[in-house]
Amino acid sequence: MRHGCPTLIRMAAAIALVAAFCSQAEIAAQSGSRLGPVGPWVAEPDSRTSYQGDSVLIQSGSIRTNTLYSDLVLLFEFRLLGFDSEGSVIVRSWLGYGSNPKSERGYRLALTTQTAGTEAIGRLTALGVGMRELSFRPTTWSPPSQWQNCELRVNRDKIAVNVNGNSVTAAEQLNEFAGYIVLQSRRGSGIEFRNIRAERLPHAQEPFGRGAHRISEPGVNVPRVLARTSPAYPREPFDAGIEGTVRLEAIVEATGLVGDVRVIEALHPDLAEAAIASARNWRFAPGTKDGRPVDMIVTMELTFSRRK
Repeated sequence: MRHGCPTLIRMAAAIALVAAFCSQAEIAAQSGSRLGPVGPWVAEPDSRTSYQGDSVLIQSGSIRTNTLYSDLVLLFEFRLLGFDSEGSVIVRSWLGYGSNPKSERGYRLALTTQTAGTEAIGRLTALGVGMRELSFRPTTWSPPSQWQNCELRVNRDKIAVNVNGNSVTAAEQLNEFAGYIVLQSRRGSGIEFRNIRAERLPHAQEPFGRGAHRISEPGVNVPRVLARTSPAYPREPFDAGIEGTVRLEAIVEATGLVGDVRVIEALHPDLAEAAIASARNWRFAPGTKDGRPVDMIVTMELTFSRRK
């Protein structure tokens, strides 16, 4: 597979609704971590970039993380190199996936000198994914030569953006739950980033499954799958030939939606993230106990295969 080629590989995806129990420790990608540096970065074809310490100058093109992120807090500083410069950050990105190697997918944050319109600084655009904007408050910006601060928080189906300490954008109903972090120079003289830090947020509360029922209990009817999605195959494990099944525990809520999710078994952290992202889009006829819908713990198995 070419590095920028589509990875929407047809793959086997199965669900096993059996009594769930955790057979091994959760992988590091699941557990969350303190705020730490983001990287290393992978340059997309035709990009022009240079690095110095913890800063990166992007004159043109895009760079991405070499691992997936889902729920996170992302902090960084940026400065535009001219009044004509425009940059962006894309989270939960699948840049280059699909029929066009330059196709964009994810949630794009505009970093510009504009204060109004869809390209206003701090405004979000949904690229081939779902989102509903709740609020947008235009903010002032410093001259391009000055550094500006940005904070982006993505948690499940919600996202919020702060620029220079001001709340700018809030949105909900996100339906893409994992992807790469992408930094871009879209036009003009370029953009510089520094002090890029991130904290992964946990996919589930502890203790897991509090108040939920298990399907082994008497009087229980198992949730039934109504709609499922196949996860995208992340680039690094695909290129490394890593295949296998990710086993998850998930809470199927009384609404039929998937709530907390945790990893039981996975061969690669990116496969775990991609599997969790897919699971969050599955829909169920909820499980019942004594005839009423209840939250229920199930085990889901999603298999990644490079064979079409």
